[in-house]
Amino acid sequence: MRRTGRRFLEFTAILLTALQLRCGLSDTAGPGRAPGTLTLLVASPRGAEGAALIEIDRDNVTALSGSTGTVLASLNGNRLRVALLLARPGIPQLSVSVRDTMQPLNAVLLEVADSFNVLRPSLQGYSLVESK
Repeated sequence: MRRTGRRFLEFTAILLTALQLRCGLSDTAGPGRAPGTLTLLVASPRGAEGAALIEIDRDNVTALSGSTGTVLASLNGNRLRVALLLARPGIPQLSVSVRDTMQPLNAVLLEVADSFNVLRPSLQGYSLVESK
């Protein structure tokens, strides 16, 4: 593992953990809404990955969880910036509990790190797939 990649992820984890408490996510559904869970996964043209950084509109989100690894979140304006740090290389996947499953998450993939935690130089060919 390259020392720079590891140090970047350690710094990011510490920073996002400190900011995670400030997210203030609410779990109220409201009238006429269909609460539930949506899944976001990173479709990679290169196979197994080590980490991903995703940004999501905060308005509809009530909770976040990852299937294999650590999920760190911070608030950036009205957007949640979410780091998925996988325990083992694989497909970064995020479960998002929402107030209304009919509203899109409006998620954007910002960064991806390979299985050695080195940032990919380009996101060409990558995409986020949303499913219910």
